[in-house]
Amino acid sequence: MDLIWDAFVESVAGALVSASATAVAALVCLPFGRQLRQGGSLWSRSLNEVGRGFAAGALLADVALHLLPSCFAEGVHETHRSDAHGHKHSYTASGGLLLGLFTFFLLEKLIQWLQLVPVNANANHESSKRKERQTPSSSSVATVGWLNLAADAVHNFVDGMAIGAAFLTQRRIGITTTVAVWLHEVPQEVGDFLILVQAGFTPMRALFLNLVCALSAVGGTVALFGVYWTIGHERESFVQKAAPEMLEAMRSRVLPFAAGGLLYLATTSLMAQMQSMPPFYSSTGGGTKPLSARQQHAYRSGWQITGLVGGLVSILGVEHLL
Repeated sequence: MDLIWDAFVESVAGALVSASATAVAALVCLPFGRQLRQGGSLWSRSLNEVGRGFAAGALLADVALHLLPSCFAEGVHETHRSDAHGHKHSYTASGGLLLGLFTFFLLEKLIQWLQLVPVNANANHESSKRKERQTPSSSSVATVGWLNLAADAVHNFVDGMAIGAAFLTQRRIGITTTVAVWLHEVPQEVGDFLILVQAGFTPMRALFLNLVCALSAVGGTVALFGVYWTIGHERESFVQKAAPEMLEAMRSRVLPFAAGGLLYLATTSLMAQMQSMPPFYSSTGGGTKPLSARQQHAYRSGWQITGLVGGLVSILGVEHLL
């Protein structure tokens, strides 16, 4: 029992270390927080485009290079063999992915509905029309932030489970897993911070909310040990045999859901914003001169692609190191 208690304490400490990646990301991004929220200057607009691209690239790379391979890796999956075409289907992974996409679609609809501002029936008709036109736009921007927080919390919860299972198996494996999770979380948390700031949160509030979501890793560790103490503490062979199987069973259901949520956020929210064409101005001399449509498109696309490549390279570099 003492060994299991030691593993629990070490796992919680490892989860807290992984959550510290949020602070590292904040140190990188906080100096640019004010510029990211401003939209008047050419510098702030360019930084905004790079930040949005980096966030989308990091999320897509995280899903493609980390989450999806883990979801569809061989393990404890519910499969079905079809004699007609002779191959196996992993309904647990693919079904969880679809469930995550659909759930986050409904969640976005719910958040938008909650943020709608009721219009006074006795108000001026033109004022009412103006409020109706403004409400969906402002709510959709804020929705991106809340969706990102939800997906990030699920993702960190799974990471906490992985850290707990690693320490249950062996202390050395737990330490290496904690280091791997921390390295992977730094670029991910940079992208999360950029998303929240661009969604309208102040830099300090974005840091606080990101930190709260990062602490869900501790919840994942506690949940894993809770299941262990509930069903497996009387079996001496549980650490060597049952713990990895239990982790795989939980990951095979939670991880695809997180992947679906992050994929929805990156594609339908972030990349949809990147495809929009808001007014873009370049300061020249004593005033501002609007750029032509093609200049706007080329300018914004260049910064967005730079951010996308940066987010992709950051995750790819971490995956290569690990």
